Amino acid sequence: MMNGARFKLLVPKENCVIIFSLAGIRCPQTARNGSEAEPYADDAYAFARSQCFQREVDIETDTVDKNGAFFGRCTSAQEKHGWGKWVADARKHLVTFRRVGGQPFPSG
Repeated sequence: MMNGARFKLLVPKENCVIIFSLAGIRCPQTARNGSEAEPYADDAYAFARSQCFQREVDIETDTVDKNGAFFGRCTSAQEKHGWGKWVADARKHLVTFRRVGGQPFPSG
């Protein structure tokens, strides 16, 4: 995990590791390279870690950026809607939603 919305994922079917970011989610940045963390960054990181770390998830990618990071949706085996945990996170004011590529915001 890099922050509450950006993850390093192992894709066993393809035998590779990818950087995956949740599309439409903006999460506070954790401290890096001597810079200070944004407010609530550690809380968002801890919440995402408790929900996803070392768990099997399904991802659906929408696009890839110029650095090779994949953007899309993530669903854990425990939930029916991939946005459930992120909507709960937003309700705690740890993330904000943003419109990406003209796609509608997900319903929670």
